[in-house]
Amino acid sequence: QTYTGMVERKVISRESTAHIDVKNGKVMIYLNGLQTYDYNTGAQLWNAAFDFTIDVISKPHNAKRWGVYGAVADPLIVGNDVYVLDFKTPRKQYLKKYDLNSGKLLWTSPEIPDAKAIPGMYLVDNTVVLQMGGQVECQEYEVTTTKTGNYEITTYRWLTFYRVAKPLGVMAYDATNGKQIWESERFRKDITN
Repeated sequence: QTYTGMVERKVISRESTAHIDVKNGKVMIYLNGLQTYDYNTGAQLWNAAFDFTIDVISKPHNAKRWGVYGAVADPLIVGNDVYVLDFKTPRKQYLKKYDLNSGKLLWTSPEIPDAKAIPGMYLVDNTVVLQMGGQVECQEYEVTTTKTGNYEITTYRWLTFYRVAKPLGVMAYDATNGKQIWESERFRKDITN
């Protein structure tokens, strides 16, 4: 079966950012969105917008290649419900709920304000809990040239490190209708995933 998109690899580790999962007779491909295929026939059933490589940490000035990973939680599949974070722009995010079998959009939450990264999503009872902000992985290929007298020294560095994307907090949404139930105060100290 044909799939849409090109498999992106992380800048340094070269790990694929795409992955495949099998749930309830469906093959779920996490690549340029969430693409869903029938396990038995291979027929494409439906897809949903989903982008998990957003730049929430500024690119260093010496970076020739740069990537930020883990800033958007993977879609959450519970029973026949699929919860997806749709990052339309770096400042406009929505939580969406789809039916696993039909791909029908069941609801879209109100816009999630000020969240630049949402690396965690969990279902607790009938509540979708979102981790706003937190630790994200950064990978960088850096080239630095310095002049010393008549000499030029070029340094090449391959770096993998973690930064905390802010603002930080927790939000809760009703899993039945997508309405926001509550939001924590902004955390002053860093949280991790």
